[in-house]
Amino acid sequence: MNEQRATNLDDVWINFDPYTPLTANSDFYVERPGKPLLDLRRALLRSRRLSRPPKYYLSGHRGAGKSTEMNRLAMDEDIRDQFIVIHYSIRDFSDVNDLDQVDVLFTIGAQLFLQYTDKEKGYGKKLPKELLDELEGMRGQITSRLRMTNKELSAQGEAGLRAYFLNVLLKSKQEEVSRREIRQELQPSITDWLRQVNLIAAAITTQEGKPPLVMIDDLDKPPFKTAKTIFHEYATLLEQPAFPIVYTVPIAVFFTREFVTISQGRQFLPSIKLFERKNPNRRWEAGFHTMRQFALKRMDVNLIEMEALDEAAKLSGGVMRDMARLIQLAVDHALNNGRSKIVAEDVARSASELRSDFRRMLSGEDIEVLRHVRSSQELTNPEQLAPLLYISAAIEYVNDESWVDVHPIVLPLLEQSDE
Repeated sequence: MNEQRATNLDDVWINFDPYTPLTANSDFYVERPGKPLLDLRRALLRSRRLSRPPKYYLSGHRGAGKSTEMNRLAMDEDIRDQFIVIHYSIRDFSDVNDLDQVDVLFTIGAQLFLQYTDKEKGYGKKLPKELLDELEGMRGQITSRLRMTNKELSAQGEAGLRAYFLNVLLKSKQEEVSRREIRQELQPSITDWLRQVNLIAAAITTQEGKPPLVMIDDLDKPPFKTAKTIFHEYATLLEQPAFPIVYTVPIAVFFTREFVTISQGRQFLPSIKLFERKNPNRRWEAGFHTMRQFALKRMDVNLIEMEALDEAAKLSGGVMRDMARLIQLAVDHALNNGRSKIVAEDVARSASELRSDFRRMLSGEDIEVLRHVRSSQELTNPEQLAPLLYISAAIEYVNDESWVDVHPIVLPLLEQSDE
């Protein structure tokens, strides 16, 4: 992404890409009120003194900025001083629409090996020969099952294992049949695979004098039912690796009866609060300032009327991605009407487009649940609330305690249903 502040609307559209997270040192980054991930950073730095390596489950609304915060945390100097950081997105190596616990656990071991030994993009270190010999057994079973005869795979030692991991990850992501075969091979012996994963981690710890820290992004992207299965039914397996791990999880996972299985490791990145709880007319200026800064670091102030900017902030519900989507759509509306500046009408039309998406997703029963949310702002009926949080029709905020409200873009749908 070009990180020059935009001086025309076409460049504004580019700078407000809603789906590309910011890099660790991005000039577009805006500090959040309260710096909510300081708790996770502090917990990780303390974790080496714990008897059991912890697992943390980072939740937040889609588009709240989890990936950007993970990028920053992974490059934090103190974190890197204490850990060998292995940071990746599950989407790069698995199909998030067809994901299970075996896929997650396989990528952890594969990425430990690949990133630690990669001379170009990783640490470029070697692992002990005894460990390489240990890994060869599993390699042989899977390559045989998948009938992998690639010439590269015939290499022995580290080079052969790197080719093996890269090829299996590629097949797992792109080929449904191969994905099923890999799972069938690993599932009965998942305990053996976890033992090998822990051997890789132990070797790294011995050689470096510090343990690996694995950070897995985009585990909040699978369908909600899939995420519930992975993080509830197989939570015990996810806790088995003998080193700290940060898993991203859908916010809705914590609004189900089974959430207690991972509740101790919960970390939350809230959306930006814009109004006081139960007082929708009382603005929280720190929140509006943050959202304005989010926009004005990316675009010249003369390209948007302040009324339009504040309206976009209000309609975003404090969700960064929704702010970006509103601005992108408003750019096109402005250009279509021959304007060189975004006005309030452009933002209103953008909101109408996004509202249409919600209209298609929400049932009459959902609308009734959202009405109750709007009137109470309480986290009641979690099983009903979970799917609405998953699609961000409802948004969780934090003051001294958590509360919930209807996404501002959805509010007119509640009124229309009354008519």
